[in-house]
Amino acid sequence: TLNSQISSLNKEVDKLGDKLAELDEMFRDISAEIKSVQESIKFYESIGCGLNESLDTCLSVKGDRVFSRPLVKATRISSEFGYRTHPVTHQPNKFHSGTDIAVTEGSKLYPVANGTVFKIVRQSKCGGNMVYIQHLVNGKKWTSCSMHLLRIDVKLGQQVTSQTVIGLTGGKTTGYKYGGYDQCTTGAHLHLSLATGWYEKDYTSYNTYRSRLVNPRSYINLPKS
Repeated sequence: TLNSQISSLNKEVDKLGDKLAELDEMFRDISAEIKSVQESIKFYESIGCGLNESLDTCLSVKGDRVFSRPLVKATRISSEFGYRTHPVTHQPNKFHSGTDIAVTEGSKLYPVANGTVFKIVRQSKCGGNMVYIQHLVNGKKWTSCSMHLLRIDVKLGQQVTSQTVIGLTGGKTTGYKYGGYDQCTTGAHLHLSLATGWYEKDYTSYNTYRSRLVNPRSYINLPKS
């Protein structure tokens, strides 16, 4: 009887695991998100931002003319932006919120344009270490997000250029298949998202951010698939 119950429970665990894998890579680990917001609030307070002061007034973003590739050497695009067959569950028509660039673990990561680091998420269960940057390219506001990082080398409020090393890309060290914390990566790659407007400045809703996501390939000269 116990063996039968164990078998039944194992099947339920498998089903729950499949449901988790069905979520796209923008699924947020709530505890990691709370820590990220608390860290951002402390930073804004530390530089003197008032409670009712606009962040546009308190923070500035150095502009740029064009987008740049975030990696010096990338082997290929392993998964495009948009709807796809999920790589784990093999279910069709699952939304993929960014472009996956296959790269060697520990590769240096650079911003796609000049900007300001405004949000950092550490060791999220889905996305791992993430860095959000606000950009101003040709007078237009953009938000980029880099996921699945092995290491973060920037801090909140830091002004970055295309020559600034954001961090290092992750892989076996961070991926769940090898005992890591990031359950949304199956191998070494960079997940790059790009959205219009400045997230957490022009809008604060996560759903609004998702609706503003665009295909990075349309604006950045990325490698072929």
